[in-house]
Amino acid sequence: NLDVEPKRKKYKRSSTGYKGIQKLKSGEFNSQIFTNGKKLYFGPFKTVIQAALAYDQAAIKAGNKKSSLNFPDGLPIKQKSGIKYV
Repeated sequence: NLDVEPKRKKYKRSSTGYKGIQKLKSGEFNSQIFTNGKKLYFGPFKTVIQAALAYDQAAIKAGNKKSSLNFPDGLPIKQKSGIKYV
């Protein structure tokens, strides 16, 4: 379950706080990434965290640096003791 906001540095150039994420008028979120000269869109997603994870997966697949990820320490997974990164 991804209900809890993981501890991470927020991306300052985005109103959502995540790199490559847009909030839609419907309240849902899209992720977008530029790769090989093309803009790719993913979504819609119900939560901003789901969209951010989709962005990270696309960035990894495209071979982008770890520093360009929303969750550079790994994927956040909620557990009873808190958030664990895998």
